[in-house]
Amino acid sequence: MIHDDEGVAMTYEYKEPTGAYTVTIPGSYEYSRAKSTVAIFRAHDGVGAINLSTFVTTVSAPSSASSLLAEALHGREPARKPTSAKAADGTDVAHSEYESGDFWWRVWMLARGRRVVYVTYNCRLGSKGQEDEAVDAILASIRLKGEQSDSVSGG
Repeated sequence: MIHDDEGVAMTYEYKEPTGAYTVTIPGSYEYSRAKSTVAIFRAHDGVGAINLSTFVTTVSAPSSASSLLAEALHGREPARKPTSAKAADGTDVAHSEYESGDFWWRVWMLARGRRVVYVTYNCRLGSKGQEDEAVDAILASIRLKGEQSDSVSGG
């Protein structure tokens, strides 16, 4: 945890209980955990929330983040063409945005091996863009842990 000159937490690290990922959360944000989902939000003056869900794919070959995101977006019309990239640590990242009713959604799929983190951010349309800087910083801080080897040692 990083503190300012008065000892107030500026950021803190959240470690997902199964060890799937870590994320750095600004001190002005809080989190709430339920099973495999974590919500990150500003309790007093925030306009939206980030939700992180983690899972391990059941297929033997890793799925790409873009194909997983396409499945998650099925039936929704993205506001812009989904993008994908490879992070420096090898994590496959796909991103898109869309409007649904009175809400603005930003969605990401992060995949590393068979480990996947699905991240959403939503807010009312009138608040679109207000928390983008903080959301982008939180997303940039997510670190997926490499999965353990699936190999079996001989005996």
